[in-house]
Amino acid sequence: MRIVLTESQYGKLLTEGKLEDLIKKYENDLGDKFYRWYKTQIEEFYEEDPSPTKKYFTWMSKILIDRDIKGLDTDEYNLIEMFKYFDKNIHKFEKKDIYQYTYEELINKYEQAISKVTKKELETSGVEKLYGDEGDRYILVRPKNKEASCKYGANTKWCTTQEHNPDYYLKYSRQGIIIYCINKLTGEKVAAFKSIEHTHENERETSFWDSVDNRIDSMDSNLPNDIMDIIRYEFTNTNKTNWDLLSDDERNKQLLWIENSNSEMKIGRYEPTDEVTVRWTPNEIPFRPALNLNIPRETSDYDLIED
Repeated sequence: MRIVLTESQYGKLLTEGKLEDLIKKYENDLGDKFYRWYKTQIEEFYEEDPSPTKKYFTWMSKILIDRDIKGLDTDEYNLIEMFKYFDKNIHKFEKKDIYQYTYEELINKYEQAISKVTKKELETSGVEKLYGDEGDRYILVRPKNKEASCKYGANTKWCTTQEHNPDYYLKYSRQGIIIYCINKLTGEKVAAFKSIEHTHENERETSFWDSVDNRIDSMDSNLPNDIMDIIRYEFTNTNKTNWDLLSDDERNKQLLWIENSNSEMKIGRYEPTDEVTVRWTPNEIPFRPALNLNIPRETSDYDLIED
């Protein structure tokens, strides 16, 4: 019998063959350790690879495994998001071949690329840009939704960028002003926060945070005086929280997105067992990402929608 494949079917066979070959390679190289979580992560990279020929997932897998073996932490979610951005905005990158980048270099170029926002892109980027034209060293943005917070806060440990717990972003965006400061040359980031609503004990908070989520003094942020002046102006003259920047329709979409994120959490690293049952409340943070599970929730742990 002769089997005739369409072009799309043939292409799918080729890409699936890439996945099988890579799994066999790491299975031979790593043995039992491979099945603890690497296989699941490689399959996720394959599924999330935005290119028709699945040309990125091999690079992602190599970077993640090499860094993990060296004891270096890698944010899988941010890695995937960077590749999606690279694929969609390749014109913003000098080198078009992803295999010419190191992990650190890709992060740096990604930070530079997201700062090159045109007026048209700004309208759909989910941020309010406070400062940062093409020739400027810094870009300052107020993220208006969780997606923008993850994008412009990528490769940081800020709680407002956590994939698995979007409630932190919702909390702080409702309480006050969130500003992300990005050095376009070095990729260094600082977050600034000013609460408009009273937090605890009727106090209002003004704080600065480095990229690993340590609270720092503003004098230790290394931000130049002109950038600090912009932040002071916003903190002094703005009475709208980041949440207030959204329209009613945008708020409803954001609440729905966050509710869905809480209902369908992804876990990453886990020792496999015959049966896995997972349950936590939105305020609990999973220990480490592992198996990809969709966890339906019949009832919400809290009511996100307010009248």
